[in-house]
Amino acid sequence: GEPFAAPGRSRAAQTLDDLVVRPDSPTGLVPLLDNEKAAFGLADIPTALAYRYTSRDYVMTLSLERTAPSLAAEVFSFFRLDRDNLIAHYELNYDIREARTRTLVFSLDKATPMEIRIEGLDGVAVKEFDHNDDGTWRRWTVQLADRHIGRVRLTVDFQQPYDPLALTRFGVPLIQAEEVEFQSAFFAVEGDPELEIAVTTPARTIDPGELAGADYAIGKRLLGAYGYVGNRPSTSLQVSRREAYTLPPALTQRAELITKVSAAAVAQSVARYDLLTKATLLEIR
Repeated sequence: GEPFAAPGRSRAAQTLDDLVVRPDSPTGLVPLLDNEKAAFGLADIPTALAYRYTSRDYVMTLSLERTAPSLAAEVFSFFRLDRDNLIAHYELNYDIREARTRTLVFSLDKATPMEIRIEGLDGVAVKEFDHNDDGTWRRWTVQLADRHIGRVRLTVDFQQPYDPLALTRFGVPLIQAEEVEFQSAFFAVEGDPELEIAVTTPARTIDPGELAGADYAIGKRLLGAYGYVGNRPSTSLQVSRREAYTLPPALTQRAELITKVSAAAVAQSVARYDLLTKATLLEIR
């Protein structure tokens, strides 16, 4: 937004790209009212500042600064534990107000992998991302291809193996949007038929329907869904393997089912099995 000359002995400034212009003690200039701009050819030109002058002996100094965006976020953390890996999927829904931005920041536990996948949703393109460790947290800075305002959505994914022979208690790597004014958060944990899993968290238990704001589809082995506001709570999982039982083999050499129906519509069935097995007890369903 540099000042430009307009007909009728006037000076005006127009700003673009979320810039704010402020006059710094103008000398020899008189501010133009909105109803006076037409007389100076400025009626159809959006201007942040407009002045008139009677002589060229004037001074006009401008200060420029970019409007800082105001951000709020809704974040979702989804964890699925299979027999060998913790599979994490995150969705961050940002609401950007006041000004556009291309920089978004979030953090994860420093114990999470450095190789993660970050993508934009709804046409948002991610240009690049980088990280730096800050205490126990790893801060990720995401640069978008373009400046955005309004709703911007990101997904983050990684897979982290754990020792399959030594499953114990470990923390849940909840994600947190940084440099936002407000954050609401939800997370869910899904299990595996081979694992016994207990979730310990101060977060409130929620109905799974409250996770509808995310694109992720919850599986059939949901252990719990939780919600909180603000900073992430300390959350952990107690994991152990279920004891395995060996099933004795059984070979069915012959299976026969005979059903007779009487004239009174009464049915009687007889099933005959010829089995070869070393089991002392069998249950047939």
